[in-house]
Amino acid sequence: MKAADSAPNLGVPRGPYPLDWLEIAFGSPIGIDDSVAPVEPSGDPALALESLVVEALGRPPCLVTFSGGRDSSAVLAAAVAAARQHGLEEPIPSSMRFPELPDSVEDDWQERVIRHVGLTEWHIVEPGDTLGFLDTIATGVLNSQGLLWPPNAHFMMPSIRAAAGGSVLTGAFGDEIFTEDSRRTSARKSRYVSWPRSPRVAARVAVTGGPRAIRLWDSRRRVRSSPLPPWLSPEAAARVRQRLANQMAFPPLRWDRAATTFPRLRYVKAGLAALRALGVASDTTVSAPLGEARFVAAVAKAAGKVGFAERTVAMRKLFGHLLPDDVLSRTSKASFGRALWGTETMEFARRWDGSGLPREVVDVDVLRATWMAASDMSAPLPDFAHQSATALHAAYLAS
Repeated sequence: MKAADSAPNLGVPRGPYPLDWLEIAFGSPIGIDDSVAPVEPSGDPALALESLVVEALGRPPCLVTFSGGRDSSAVLAAAVAAARQHGLEEPIPSSMRFPELPDSVEDDWQERVIRHVGLTEWHIVEPGDTLGFLDTIATGVLNSQGLLWPPNAHFMMPSIRAAAGGSVLTGAFGDEIFTEDSRRTSARKSRYVSWPRSPRVAARVAVTGGPRAIRLWDSRRRVRSSPLPPWLSPEAAARVRQRLANQMAFPPLRWDRAATTFPRLRYVKAGLAALRALGVASDTTVSAPLGEARFVAAVAKAAGKVGFAERTVAMRKLFGHLLPDDVLSRTSKASFGRALWGTETMEFARRWDGSGLPREVVDVDVLRATWMAASDMSAPLPDFAHQSATALHAAYLAS
């Protein structure tokens, strides 16, 4: 383990899924979890999703965190359909609204979906400024569960508390599994659909579909100039680029084979572990069916070698029987980022002396400035603001 991964005099914060200092500083787990067994493409996506939501519906009340976006709408619609088919108590959509944050307003889309699935009960909360990274809800979770990733996991708590003793479903991980690198998409089409190949496309196919050593060479070249958080030390930045290149080079070209590596990604394991940990205190099961291996394996089988042309095609194929097309094809999305920053973070940043984080990994002055700027409600969020929140939580726990 390199110096950038560990700190000789600092213990890594505890949590339901262990991160090292390099990941904490970067703001995300990186790489493959070798403890997770590979999965094979198998099953039917509709049946896999149905079986996963039925497990949650078996512990009522079952709340579904519902923003109105495509993924949360798909999980809600699947849960409603499964409840009616199996004679179970219907799920309850759970939405948070921040009328003071225009970018978060999804009322029209939410109401469109609720009408379509025919639900009458709806849990709506206006939490105001109580869900910041260092507000009472977040710090309560940190104090009881330790360091969680993603750092906005505490956003689930209003729904979890309302479902105490029952279950909560979320549409998390839909973005990750259904969004694809256009470079790899065109290479797959060229190889498996016999598109006419220009010399440039032929070279791309040879690299992205070649042996792992070739893919790794290409990945290292691509991440060399990738922007990284400015608070990383030069050594830490180099180590992050190396890990990102290894992760990027890991999946093979075929979409179905690449998709089955998804459950093995460290950030997926960390996210699922955080969801499970959040429900412990209230005896609530929290799950993200779109990120579970059973569903991913079924999607991989349905998508085959080439995969989906783009995200809307995937949504239509997988959820067209559940939702209207305007919901499945929408490209807009709400943003709740501003709700996560506030005066508590600014006050912590002002008094923070740099302790709790390894200085060989982070530049504490740059990190502090990022937190201060993000907490200024009159200014735009700085680049990489949310990636700084994992380090913010680690510093808080050390304090």
